[in-house]
Amino acid sequence: MLLNNKTVVITGGSGGIGFALAKALIAKGARVFSFDKVKPKERIANFTHITVDITKPATIKRGFKKISPPIDILINNAGVMRRGKILEASEDDFDLLFGINLRGSWLVLKYAQPYLRKRPVVVQMSSRHGLALPQDPALYGLTKRCVKDLADVVQATHPAWNIKVVCPGPIDTPLTWTGVGAAERPKKRKLVRPPEHIAAKIVALLESDKKTILFDAKKWDEVILD
Repeated sequence: MLLNNKTVVITGGSGGIGFALAKALIAKGARVFSFDKVKPKERIANFTHITVDITKPATIKRGFKKISPPIDILINNAGVMRRGKILEASEDDFDLLFGINLRGSWLVLKYAQPYLRKRPVVVQMSSRHGLALPQDPALYGLTKRCVKDLADVVQATHPAWNIKVVCPGPIDTPLTWTGVGAAERPKKRKLVRPPEHIAAKIVALLESDKKTILFDAKKWDEVILD
């Protein structure tokens, strides 16, 4: 797919992977709209921030009404992290993670339908933790497995949609550092890559006919697959 003049919506586009991806897409000639609760710290051309809380359907609906259709590419990127084992998690954390990572993703897909082109590209951002469910962060991994499964179900029911799934490894974003103690930080610092790294991979995925990006622990890198 050529990205020039394409209209793209990214959830969680004000920082981290979302903002790095927005800049990479704009460099290719795309127009990017970000659905986020906070504004980005940096202002760039062809980037429009729209205040949206993806847990609230009314704000999602208002957000889409501010964009002239059709939307060519929809990227469900927004997410939150909490660490810990599955039965040690609080009820509040369970509701938070499933509310944003899964329900929020579903709500955006649901209310995007009237605004999408007939054959849109949809990217679901999962995680390496959605591939091999960890004991910790258990809830996060579970929600990201569900995000991946949601992509499969939506693809089956909307065969005209081109749905792609991204499962990145550790990226240097605020989400990655959530719950990481001071003693663990030096070791983890050696493992993370900048958000521009995965943004470039996602752009390559969008420009190709491939469907998936998976983290390969042996290569310590993401690979693009059919």
